[in-house]
Amino acid sequence: MNINVLIYRVLRFKFCPAAFLLYAAIVLAAAFVLIFRFAPQYGQTHIMVYIGICSLVGSLSVCTSLINSCFHVNTCNSSQEARI
Repeated sequence: MNINVLIYRVLRFKFCPAAFLLYAAIVLAAAFVLIFRFAPQYGQTHIMVYIGICSLVGSLSVCTSLINSCFHVNTCNSSQEARI
């Protein structure tokens, strides 16, 4: 079995649409709470507010780039197999 197909299957299982959408909604809600509730009040004295915002948005960015590369590998493999 091709290693790219195996990686695709593992990532597809981990990032199924319902679970990923729930994760994205929770991360975005937490980021918005930090941005609009805690950053104006505590942002000047506590750097952890901004680090938390950066970490939340960064984790979402990494997950979406993994999903994007996973679909890219799958479509490239499918188009190569169709040519053969």
